[in-house]
Amino acid sequence: MTIESVNAALQKYCSDDVPDLIDCMNFGFHTSISKCIQMFLSAQDNIRRGRQITIETLNRAIADLDTVVDKQKYLEYFETTFTIPKKIKFEPHKGDEVSTVNAQVLIRDEMQSRFIQMQNRLAGLKTENDEIYKTIEATEKSLMEFINTKNSDVSDLFKDLNLPQNTSKGTRKEIEDYYVEKFKQYTLSSNLISRLQARHDIMQKALGAIPPACSAEDKNLIRRPIKPKQIGRAPILGRPRLFGGKLLDYIQVTQQSIPLIISSCVSAINRLGLHNQGIFRVPGAQVDINQFKEAFEKGEDPLVNITGRDMNSVAGVLKLYFRELKEPLFSRDMFDAFISCITDVESENKCVENLCQVVKLLPRPIFIVMRYFFAFLNHLAEYSDENMMDASNLASCLAPTLMPIPEDKDQVQYLTHTIELIRTMINHHEEVFPVNDEDPVYEKFAITIPIDGEEDEDDEVEGISERSLRRSPSDDASQDSDYCTEDFNLLNETDVW
Repeated sequence: MTIESVNAALQKYCSDDVPDLIDCMNFGFHTSISKCIQMFLSAQDNIRRGRQITIETLNRAIADLDTVVDKQKYLEYFETTFTIPKKIKFEPHKGDEVSTVNAQVLIRDEMQSRFIQMQNRLAGLKTENDEIYKTIEATEKSLMEFINTKNSDVSDLFKDLNLPQNTSKGTRKEIEDYYVEKFKQYTLSSNLISRLQARHDIMQKALGAIPPACSAEDKNLIRRPIKPKQIGRAPILGRPRLFGGKLLDYIQVTQQSIPLIISSCVSAINRLGLHNQGIFRVPGAQVDINQFKEAFEKGEDPLVNITGRDMNSVAGVLKLYFRELKEPLFSRDMFDAFISCITDVESENKCVENLCQVVKLLPRPIFIVMRYFFAFLNHLAEYSDENMMDASNLASCLAPTLMPIPEDKDQVQYLTHTIELIRTMINHHEEVFPVNDEDPVYEKFAITIPIDGEEDEDDEVEGISERSLRRSPSDDASQDSDYCTEDFNLLNETDVW
């Protein structure tokens, strides 16, 4: 009996008690381990999400880097240090009241001789200074090649233990030293030229010397304002911003002769909005404009399936794009040159001649965009009987956007000039912007419009049907009749929306 009892106890202990004991002591252990792992995974997921947000923020920061803006903020922060001091005024001493340079008889010959010497020296210094600047530009290019070495991708360091090859720092140091030395020479030379030029001008005024005569042709020639030479031009980092960016930078990086937002909006209005009353004057839905803006900023085209009801929003986002450009379509440094074309001219033909000269001074990409856009505006004005937007009304709406007036000028006076200038360019776009190259141009009838389901297959092979070439305002009006049910009372030309 005892033996059987012991055997039964051992049997129960091994078969039941030990598993139960393990289960008792192990109760909740695996659940806790699972929770710990889940907690770790959750922490890692949040870390990954946080890192992703950081990466996206840094990517946006790269696109927002702007040396010009940062320099301006730096100068504004230390405004008291870098503000131009007041001009030094002449203070008479011991009865000497003469404060101007006069070429008196006794010293006139000597002054004339020094004046000629100074002219020759200035000419030589300016030539030398230009050569130094060209050297600086070449050195900047070489130095930027070292700076732009593709060493930012460290993926290989996470694959094996091979250490990256050390780049030659000695060569870069030599280029940097040479660059700084040339910059020093350029700065000193420019400063000397500035001082000598001031003396030259005073002596010229005292001697009554007349500047070199210009031919009649040169007098009528409008020249591009001389911009100061820029030192240390930084390359464009990443994809440039569309809204609030620079048109030239965007075209240079994307290689789009006509930016997508301009070509897409113009194409949409060409197809569906030529008869839309008050186009560019009536504001669109702000929600739609913001959605279009976000899509265009991502490089997408949100107007592929657009309808005629959204034309005011399409025109609104196009105006917003031009308004937010960092450098307006009519650049600030060319503002006076354009205004001079419209002021004090005896006829509109003379104004057109002046404009033809000025637009030749524009950068080629800007010229192409202007030619495209003003050809479209001219086409839009052809339907003014229906859309109530002739060249004058279009100019009233778009002049403040395309050609903002500098703050230091009379806003009311120059607004009239800018409106007249835009109106003239719309009416005479073919003379102002001649077509003599293979760059893209605006096409009035670049789409086919089938009638009653019939198609001209032979002509459609060439991209344009005969019916599209015969399209008349009445044909187009039938497409938009559903959208033009209410009359629009046009504002006066003096009212600018």
